[in-house]
Amino acid sequence: MTKPYRFRYEPILLKARADERSRQRDLALLLRQRIEMHDKLRGQQQTLAGSKRDLAGALIGKVDLSAVGDVARYGAGVEADGHSVVRQLALVEQQVVVARERLLEATRKRRSLERLEEQGRDTWRRDVRRADQKECDEAAQIVLASGEFTGKVAA
Repeated sequence: MTKPYRFRYEPILLKARADERSRQRDLALLLRQRIEMHDKLRGQQQTLAGSKRDLAGALIGKVDLSAVGDVARYGAGVEADGHSVVRQLALVEQQVVVARERLLEATRKRRSLERLEEQGRDTWRRDVRRADQKECDEAAQIVLASGEFTGKVAA
């Protein structure tokens, strides 16, 4: 009975797979953070556009200067917050690039180990087939040498 195939670097392969999954999670978190920042910026832009429309409506007829000042201050605050989000977004974008590179490297390591495992498995299969064939050949030689084989197939 032949022994089952055992990949000698299995622990390293398992670690490589876990590292790749970890890198995928890291990248996913960063991508989610980036999406949330984009959504926040979009919401701020919509809020600014709405307040400007409201201001335009307030400028018809009698003008309330305190309302105009309130809208201007609000707009300046939202704009400053938007600039802060853009700076944070730039940092997240850099982190995404680094995370992608790390994931790519982890994927390369895992794939190379899997290729090595498959080559080892193919070699093991070939050796098992050769050993089986050798046993069959030896059994046939023994039967032929004993003179028990008549050449006829029993029905």
